[in-house]
Order: sequence, then C-alpha cells, then structure tokens
Amino acid sequence: MQDHGFKTEIRYYDPKDLDLRLILVPKINNIEMKLTKKKLILVLKQKLESLGFRYVQDTRPECQANFIMKVEDNLFLTLSLDIHRYYDSMFTCSYYLSPIILVGAIWGDIPKDSYTRPGFILSVDEFANFSKSENLNARDIWFDGFNEMDVTSFVEIVKLTYKRFSSNTDLINRINLSKDVKLLENLSQETLDKAIKKEFCDNLGFQPDKELDGVPFDWFKAAETVIRKQNYFLNKNTVRNLAFDAYVKYLFS
Repeated sequence: MQDHGFKTEIRYYDPKDLDLRLILVPKINNIEMKLTKKKLILVLKQKLESLGFRYVQDTRPECQANFIMKVEDNLFLTLSLDIHRYYDSMFTCSYYLSPIILVGAIWGDIPKDSYTRPGFILSVDEFANFSKSENLNARDIWFDGFNEMDVTSFVEIVKLTYKRFSSNTDLINRINLSKDVKLLENLSQETLDKAIKKEFCDNLGFQPDKELDGVPFDWFKAAETVIRKQNYFLNKNTVRNLAFDAYVKYLFS
C-alpha cells in the first residue's frame, strides 16, 4: 500500500487549457484588488446554497472553501473553490464526487474523473456561450471575483453542470467499485460510530491542541483510534482529515 497519508491532488491544468476571462488584475485608485477567501465566500455563499449546497468551514491549507451536497445516501458532491495562484482576482472551482469528503483523493483505483472542473462538463456549444477565448480547448474557465457578470456566469455554469456530473451513472458505478474508496468509506463510518459511542484508545498522540473547524475533540480521538486499530497511515493530517470527513457526514445524517 502506498504511503500517501491522505495526500490529495491539487489539479493544475496545462496553460493551453486555461480560459482566463480577464488577464488584467482589477484596480481601484491604482491599488490592485486581491480576492480573499472571505470575500469569495461572501459573494457566492447565498447563490450556491440556493442550489442546495451547504457551506462547510474547512481551514486545511489546501482548501479555499468547500460547499457540499448529499446526492445519494452514501454519495456527496463537493464544490471546492480555487483562487488563482498568480491572478489575484480570478477564481474557479472543482467538483469531487465520492462517499468521502476528501477533495482531490484520486490515488490507487479511485476514478480520476471523480475530480474535475465544470468547464470540462459543458458541451461544446455551452462552452462557446461562456468562454471569452477562441480556443475551444481552453476548458478550464476562470472568473473575475470582482466582476458581477463573471460571477453570474460562474453560477450559471454550476447550474448547468452539477446535476449532470453527480448523476453520471458510469462514474458512480466506478466509484462504488473502487477498493480504495471503500476503505476510506469504512474508516470514516467506523470513526463516526466510535465518536458517537465515545470509544477511544488510551495514550493518543496525534491530537490537535484545539478544536478545528468546529469539529469536537471526540471526533479526533475517534479518528486516531480507528487509524491505530486498522493499522492505517498515522499522522496529524490523516487524523484531521478522517475526523473532518466523519463529522461532516454526521452533520448531513
């Protein structure tokens, strides 16, 4: 078994696939405007929640903001916002479809296409309606968070694509057949059960100093207990990720 330690993939697409809608960084009084995580959540929270997504606080370093929707009894669609590394006003999002809430977990036999950007789900005609690029291969569309029309376009693309993606029966079947998905799902369910029953090991050594993202301490204790019992990869990241995953499922139950 590869020691990935719950390392998720942050997907950066080839520059030829990018459709940066505005290359110039917006300025007010010659001061460059930087799109912050807080500002982006403020702009999009109500719009995404009106579609059925739920904002879940997640301060892990790789995360900008996650909005989650339960689409089946054991299946979740996570919309994960991304702010561009170089163009400070630009953002997009990635979808992740899985029984787990670990965006970017596509190692082993987990289907790689369970993690994608909305632009790749649009039809050619739909993409042509939204893109400002003449390059129809530039499917990775980015949006200006300070431009109201861009924000509206982003929401419209989400409306067009999220059900299409989350109801893809071929993809869902491959996710359900994944042994790595099943392993993570079982770890998460066992963590949820132990947190509720308060069944913990003694001498836990990978616990946070404080509650993180509203997840109670018991869930971290349960996560480490399960990881030790199952002889899985044990470190602070795996404990935090498993505790977060199990607690979010509890919130949606």
